[in-house]
Amino acid sequence: MKTINYLLSLIVILSVWAIQGCSSDDDSDLTLEQQQLLALSGTWSVSGDADVKLGGNDAPGNWSGFSINFTELKVVSVNNVPSETTIFQVSSFDVGGTNTETINLTFNDDENETAVANINGDTMTLSFQLDTQEDKLGARTNSVTGTWTFELTR
Repeated sequence: MKTINYLLSLIVILSVWAIQGCSSDDDSDLTLEQQQLLALSGTWSVSGDADVKLGGNDAPGNWSGFSINFTELKVVSVNNVPSETTIFQVSSFDVGGTNTETINLTFNDDENETAVANINGDTMTLSFQLDTQEDKLGARTNSVTGTWTFELTR
């Protein structure tokens, strides 16, 4: 009888241990900022020129090879920005907002260099407004003023 009680106790203890070990692996232990950084992290690319819009029209230049990479260390890098519309001179970013689907971005610790990233799985719409030639994100010519929208995939 002692053996049966011992085995039943062992089975109960192992069952409790197994159930605890199968707890959810969600991000509930992460802060909102950490969850936003995870959602952003990776390389995001356009499929072609039509994925980059300026004021609702195709943006000037050849954007087909454009990509932007965000790291959890808040480092950002861009590749293949057309030389005639250099709009990105960014190296760091910060996140804000109240969820992981719509993330407010601030680039280079400058409150005037902002963008909004709307993330849905492996797709992101990145948008920002450049009002004048002097606006940040590297705006250098009059042709870059307006609302920029990038349709990106990871």
